[in-house]
Amino acid sequence: MTAFETELRALIRAEVRDAVREAIRGGDDMVNQSASPLGRKRHAAAVRRRVAAGESGAAIVGRDFLLNREALAEELAAQSKRPRKSKPAPVDEVAALAQAFGLRRVS
Repeated sequence: MTAFETELRALIRAEVRDAVREAIRGGDDMVNQSASPLGRKRHAAAVRRRVAAGESGAAIVGRDFLLNREALAEELAAQSKRPRKSKPAPVDEVAALAQAFGLRRVS
């Protein structure tokens, strides 16, 4: 194989790779994790879950986790339906111990 053939193969490989990436991304219709309103971690988790489940609208290309607009809207709707974990009320340790031991304050 000549140097010309090696260089030609590398160019063709790069062109094919770029064309495949563009086809997977679907143009500007896809949103990656850095531009997602879900945030980077939730976006990446949603893409991983959708890809593992075989659902449409998600792809991983290199380090980019991509969701199309419809899948992103579905994920946002699902996020708003999930109940938020509320922080427990701060516990007064002295009062809790007093109650546990049946103690009461006498003035």
